[in-house]
Amino acid sequence: RMHLGILGLTATPSRHDGEPLDFERESYSIGFPDLVRMGIVLKPEIRKVQGGRYEITDLDADDDREQFNNVDRNSKIIAELLRCHDEYKKVIIYVGTTKHVESLHAQLNASALRDKYESISYITGSANSRNLDRDEFIAQEKLYKRSILVNVTVLSEGYDDPQINTVVMAAPSRSKLYYMQAMGRAIRHDPADALKKAFCVEIDDTLPNIR
Repeated sequence: RMHLGILGLTATPSRHDGEPLDFERESYSIGFPDLVRMGIVLKPEIRKVQGGRYEITDLDADDDREQFNNVDRNSKIIAELLRCHDEYKKVIIYVGTTKHVESLHAQLNASALRDKYESISYITGSANSRNLDRDEFIAQEKLYKRSILVNVTVLSEGYDDPQINTVVMAAPSRSKLYYMQAMGRAIRHDPADALKKAFCVEIDDTLPNIR
């Protein structure tokens, strides 16, 4: 009986649960700093926005994550987008719950940002703001030059639109993998924009109950 080796290729060589991948050994890997140095991806500029103080014990629980969905914190996100709307050309915002997606989307549309962008929309696992088939919705999104798209865990991997230059991390996460996947949406080179710059906006909350 012939035994064949299996070569696995992945852009995310770690799992959300921390368990190892099911391979005997790692043949080759390259890290983010080397990819930046080689010019394969862009190094994002990290910008911090002060969030709030929240008594949270479980970042994986919807009830706890929903605390981040409030008018004051959402207003700080909007203020940052307005402050730098010239730089933040095409934006994806990551939040932690479906309710937060809908609330933040409504607040964004009620703000002065509506005049600064072609589209302000949202997508969740089961719906989107234009009530379209998911593939059709995403195809439309890619046509915009300037837009804001709010989502919850939908666009963290496999979504390729090189025009995206800004991600807003509006929900804390325990997963470095998720964070890197989300940030990866903004750091791709854009063949149509040789001068593209990438930005990652972090909402910096005080979470005294989280280790």
